[in-house]
Amino acid sequence: MAAEATARFPGDEGLRCAERILSEGEAARSKRGLKPDRSADLKWLSNPPESVRGQWVALFGGDLVGASSSLSELVDDLRHRGLTGKALVHLAD
Repeated sequence: MAAEATARFPGDEGLRCAERILSEGEAARSKRGLKPDRSADLKWLSNPPESVRGQWVALFGGDLVGASSSLSELVDDLRHRGLTGKALVHLAD
């Protein structure tokens, strides 16, 4: 979708940036080492189940590892399970 939007609006820097980010399916090196491949998580977020829409979700490797109506509760749960900083947290819509 980002590629199509960029083709329609080639001068839009924000769309070009989104296309680059969304098209990167492999790990990228940062100052802290390798960033995880989030392509499976992003694919999951593109069509979340109705049961979690409107909730904060945590994804890891394309799998739902937590969900809550409260961000702080979700983060506490992830911290308790040792997943803080590993899971992708997002509001599912």
